[in-house]
Amino acid sequence: MVTLFYRGAEGWSLLDSLYFSVVTLTTIGFGDLAPSSPGAKAFTIAYSLLGIGVIAAFITALASAVRADREQSDTAWHSRHPRGRRRSGEGSTPEPRQDEDAG
Repeated sequence: MVTLFYRGAEGWSLLDSLYFSVVTLTTIGFGDLAPSSPGAKAFTIAYSLLGIGVIAAFITALASAVRADREQSDTAWHSRHPRGRRRSGEGSTPEPRQDEDAG
């Protein structure tokens, strides 16, 4: 959709329009292409601001999904390996060794 807008508004080729859309959305901004009409400039401002928000939301959702998956994996591992978990007070201070010879 954005690519087609730039193709029509700026008269760029399909490849140039797609290239500009991606470079703008990823905030790379090489500067080799730039919109010249006021309408295309206004559209680019809105596209950039909304696009950055969409990318931020996507990264947040992805990070949350990875975190939830990791927590679920850890919980599943601990339920299969109960010895891997310490009980409260266990292992904090070693008990003194009692030898039979010490009298």
